[in-house]
Amino acid sequence: MAQAARERRNSSRFDKAFPVYVTTSQGIFRGVARNISCGGMFIETRDLQPMGGRVTVCFADHASGVELSVVSEVRYQCVLEYGGREGRTALRGVGVRFVDFDTDIGMVVPGPPPSTSMH
Repeated sequence: MAQAARERRNSSRFDKAFPVYVTTSQGIFRGVARNISCGGMFIETRDLQPMGGRVTVCFADHASGVELSVVSEVRYQCVLEYGGREGRTALRGVGVRFVDFDTDIGMVVPGPPPSTSMH
């Protein structure tokens, strides 16, 4: 079964965590983007959204002033509970599929940053 799941993914994943802002009909909240690909990503957040719902995800780099927004569809919800030294903990989030990139924000795409080292 793991082999079948691997074959379903036909694009690379960017395995970094970074903050995003998510806008819904109920307001704006912060999340942590993880496991991003050209087609979607996972957003770790306390604020679960209904499956099939539309959200706008904003990626912002405050240092360069670059901002990119993408309309996304919620494909799944995830709640993982686990125990540790601190007791019971939960991770919540949603998987989203990118639907449409917002081109009305006048985004400027700069060249590579001064330091291109990956950690």
